[in-house]
Amino acid sequence: MKKESVKIIGDVGLTQQIINRIKNGILTKELVPGDQLPNNIELAKLLGVRTKYVTEAIMYLMAIGVLEIHPQGVFVSRGFSSAMVEPIIYGIILSQSTSLDMLKEMRKCTELAVLSLAVTKALQKEVNQMSANLTTLKKELEKKNNLDNIVAADDKFYLTAIKASHNPLLVNIAKTARIYTAESRKAAFKNILKKESDIKIITQRHSAILKTFKNKDVKKLTEIIMNDPLYE
Repeated sequence: MKKESVKIIGDVGLTQQIINRIKNGILTKELVPGDQLPNNIELAKLLGVRTKYVTEAIMYLMAIGVLEIHPQGVFVSRGFSSAMVEPIIYGIILSQSTSLDMLKEMRKCTELAVLSLAVTKALQKEVNQMSANLTTLKKELEKKNNLDNIVAADDKFYLTAIKASHNPLLVNIAKTARIYTAESRKAAFKNILKKESDIKIITQRHSAILKTFKNKDVKKLTEIIMNDPLYE
């Protein structure tokens, strides 16, 4: 970090000011992924604050995935971490009673965006893996006796599809959204297993999604996702 104009002004919210200073350094490319920060004592002197405020700021930024610690010191993270999304998720959860609906909507919108990209970029080996995942899901649905296995098979199908976007940032956002809606998806499958006709609809929709990947048909994929009962 440069020495010019780095002094923290004022004595209110010092920790937040330091957090903002480091974030701004990353946004302006003054700090780039892989850069090592000065140790806490040096950084405190550079910013003109007490060490405890620097320590608090560094701990917070590490907790949300912006910084990472190694034996050599603290560095700007090189990649995306699900910890970066978690504050947003918790904000939704704590905001109001309709938070579950908001999470479902977030997953639906996120997966639609990521899968739309994946359809155009999927490799043949990834399409083949989706096909194998679908076969596993069909077998688990036929058994009807292990809900966890069904949800896991569904996850593998979608995660293979999501990874076909070849965009690590979007993949991690989509994966995080699925983690926090796991229980609602499990409940949806539980209801589906009560009707043979609903089981058939689910397998048909997964087969249709696989077909869109084979044909690189974004328009059809959008139609399927928007009407998929597993997003309700």
